[in-house]
Amino acid sequence: LKSINSFIFNKKNTYLRKKFEISKKFENFISLKKFILPFFVINFKFKFFEKFKFKSNYILFLGSDGSGKTTLANELKNQLVSKVYFISFGTSEKYWLSKILFLLAGKYEKNKKIYCIFFFIDILLRRIKLFLFSNHHFIFIDRFPGFIFNSNFKSKIFSIVLPRPNLIFLLKTQKKIIKERKPLEFKNDYLKWVNIGKILGISPFIIDTSKLSIPKTVLKIKKIIFSKKKFFYNILEN
Repeated sequence: LKSINSFIFNKKNTYLRKKFEISKKFENFISLKKFILPFFVINFKFKFFEKFKFKSNYILFLGSDGSGKTTLANELKNQLVSKVYFISFGTSEKYWLSKILFLLAGKYEKNKKIYCIFFFIDILLRRIKLFLFSNHHFIFIDRFPGFIFNSNFKSKIFSIVLPRPNLIFLLKTQKKIIKERKPLEFKNDYLKWVNIGKILGISPFIIDTSKLSIPKTVLKIKKIIFSKKKFFYNILEN
């Protein structure tokens, strides 16, 4: 509760308080519940109804650290004329929306259950933030948390909150290249990401970033994106 109040009443999030008409801190979980329920019943359906008419195209970039996800996504964002919003659902500190939640989670890193509670709250906050910026033609998602690809209760709970992508790019490259790019973060976990299609029910496009230059790789990705009629229709309708 303290973390939620600290996040909402941070000076940087004044727009959030105005957007959701929050004037004072939540005293207890009962007051928080009283706010959340009407929000989803009334505001979610009516006040922000116009946002649902905007059909964003969600594109997920997956792969081992050092495979080029962030580099390619940023380059692609710079080349597209359409509005693009960039977000990550990774577990590293730089991706957490609330630094307080990150610090609290760090204290319980060995206790996976408590850690996941703090991480889930932060993922929920990121999801709310994404909803506020949903009026973009493309939503680029730089990674999902790797543990959601395990078939267990925890993965199912997180899958409910995480956005469902319309298109997935699975990037792979040679081991030696990954070691050069991320020597301290090297993990040979490509096989973990291969199962993403079965988990989400979407067949990913596998891109080998070790065989093409960045401009050629971006060009290949753009061709795949704009080969989808649905993406064209969404852009034109908006």
